[in-house]
Amino acid sequence: MLDIPVESLLDVEDALVSPSNPARNNGTLDYERCARLHSHLAAYGWMAHHEKGPHELDELLRRPKYLDVERTAVIAYLNATIPSEDGGMCYFVSNLDLRVAD
Repeated sequence: MLDIPVESLLDVEDALVSPSNPARNNGTLDYERCARLHSHLAAYGWMAHHEKGPHELDELLRRPKYLDVERTAVIAYLNATIPSEDGGMCYFVSNLDLRVAD
C-alpha cells in the first residue's frame, strides 16, 4: 500500500512549478515532485476510468507498489544498462540544434 494521504493526491498546488515555487535547479531530479504529480494524474485517470469518487481512492492506494511486483525485472534491466560517465543511468542531450528541413 502506498503511504500517501488521499488529500495529497488531490491537492498538488504546492507541487506545481510556478514563479513562487520554481523547479529545482541543482542538477538533480526532483523525484518527490515528479512522483507526486504522477500519482495525482494516475488517481484522476483511475477515478474517471472506473467512475469512482475521491472517497474511493483508498481502493487504488491498497494496490501493491510497482517494485513489490516488478522488482526482479527492474533490477535486471538496470544491471544490464551501461551507466553514464557520472555513474547515473541516463545520458542527457544538450545543445541540440533542431532545424526544419526545407
